[in-house]
Amino acid sequence: MKTAGTIFIGKIPLQLPIPLPRQQVNSSHYANLLELLKELTTPFFNQIVTHWPDYPIPIRLVEATNGPIDLAACLTEAAEIWNQNEPTPWFEVDSSASWGIRLVHFQDREIHPPLAAQITRLDSIGRPLRVHLLAGTNYNSLLARPYVVRGFVHELGHALFLWGHSTDRIHCLWGLAPPLVSEPSEDERKAARLWHGLPDGLDLSQYDNLPGELSSP
Repeated sequence: MKTAGTIFIGKIPLQLPIPLPRQQVNSSHYANLLELLKELTTPFFNQIVTHWPDYPIPIRLVEATNGPIDLAACLTEAAEIWNQNEPTPWFEVDSSASWGIRLVHFQDREIHPPLAAQITRLDSIGRPLRVHLLAGTNYNSLLARPYVVRGFVHELGHALFLWGHSTDRIHCLWGLAPPLVSEPSEDERKAARLWHGLPDGLDLSQYDNLPGELSSP
């Protein structure tokens, strides 16, 4: 672990380094949870801990159907999958929210990739205030519904600011092809909890990836 200077949480100075025990992960692709978390948060956030204004994160839905597939219902199901067994839910449907996640449906064309997350609004200091989940007309058969839910689980991982991709196919954030699993792994759940439990503005690049002492999972 490297030494570092001071960051500020509001007006409160925080001396670095703060203890970050190396937690084990199930994936053989990563030495520990911190290594996985750093990979997942380097794109866009550059490993700087960033939070939403509040939790649960509101999801604003629209009527969105492709043939027999109700995309809004699929997104709601994906949010419930992420919320399962969490101390407090990550997401809630709130169609009156002015910030958070919005489903955006292109009714007249396919898009590539068929589902995507896009940060569309930042606050005054550059933190995301709105993420659009984009869907086109790619999925129009009822047989494709499980893949739509699986894809939204992947995109909601990005909406938790795990904006990168994993190299391990056991993770819903696997990035080499469409996800092969239907729910986040325990690795990814632990990564999301760790990220959102750390102080806003903490620079994870100040921490090396040496395994060191492993704590209990």
